[in-house]
Amino acid sequence: MKYVLLLLNTWFLYTNGAYSYIVDPGPVVKATKGEIWPKPKSQTTNAKFAMINRSAFQFQISNHTCDILEKAIERYQKLTLDVGNSARRSLFRSSRGRNDQGRKSPRSDGNFKKTLEVMQLNLKTPCESLPYLSMDESYDLVIDDTQASIESFSVWGMLRGLESFSQMVVLSDDGSMVS
Repeated sequence: MKYVLLLLNTWFLYTNGAYSYIVDPGPVVKATKGEIWPKPKSQTTNAKFAMINRSAFQFQISNHTCDILEKAIERYQKLTLDVGNSARRSLFRSSRGRNDQGRKSPRSDGNFKKTLEVMQLNLKTPCESLPYLSMDESYDLVIDDTQASIESFSVWGMLRGLESFSQMVVLSDDGSMVS
């Protein structure tokens, strides 16, 4: 009887262990492409997208500015455009010698809306040198048929808007930057 129980116990432990391995060991939450994280309080999206003209794209400041904002613009200019350079190079190396007949240009997509050359940054109040507890860090990021802009009442909200914009920029199949 002891041997039967021992045998059953061993068999149970073996079969439980053999069939309980993880099938997909990847992340619990799959990474998104071109979505903002953490999610903003409110967000309106659609299927339309804009291409970034990498050779002419620039951030333009209207109203107030300061060192914090200008240094952030330098960083985000590099982040949104130079990261595309390394990704584009690796994409080019990996696709060399392949047949690209199946690829379509994103510009031929019906959801393509425009080429983005300027992102307007409208800081509505002078910069604070330090953040404080109850400050307004909200921002409005708008990319539509007529404009691309980030508006905020504080430089800290503007930084959040720039970060959100950088998260929306992804690489398309043909190596162009898409937002």
